[in-house]
Amino acid sequence: MRKTNRPGCRAVNVKVYAKLLVPASILRSGEKKIPSLFFRRLSVRKSQLGGLGLFAEEPIYPGELILRLGGCLVGRRTATDRNVIRLGKRLFLTESGDLDDYINHSCVPNCCVDFDNLYLVTLRSIGKGEEITFNYCTTEYEIDPTFRFVCRCGYERCPGIISGYHYLDASERKRLKPYLSPFLKRRA
Repeated sequence: MRKTNRPGCRAVNVKVYAKLLVPASILRSGEKKIPSLFFRRLSVRKSQLGGLGLFAEEPIYPGELILRLGGCLVGRRTATDRNVIRLGKRLFLTESGDLDDYINHSCVPNCCVDFDNLYLVTLRSIGKGEEITFNYCTTEYEIDPTFRFVCRCGYERCPGIISGYHYLDASERKRLKPYLSPFLKRRA
């Protein structure tokens, strides 16, 4: 399991992210670190998409909550922050050091992020042993060139290199629009 040591967790003012509907209990407590919560049995193992991935250890049905994303809320991304989720112009959720750090990208994912609560929600049925994925282009407008990667999802319209929402063609942008982060919806 990856360990996260983020001294920057205390660097973000609660008021900066209060508008993003971060879970109310986190806001009331004044914490900058959001703990991961898991609602389903999951495991980490070798992925066909590359590296390690997160897998379902039981069937999961459409609309079910899988987990709440965890990590530190920080005001800027550093050169070493590869696996972060952009929540706002100057707001990022870093790695949690837990299972949710292993969610891989797919152009046709089986999950999406509920940005009101930071939940990962199923879009369709997921079988036991199937990898849990979401589309990274729903949170990133433009991925820094050092963090771009080759996609291995197999979707016929896969762009090949994942560079962010900005680089998708019009039909792919339209297809992803319901799943975009509030930040991307405002920008798109």
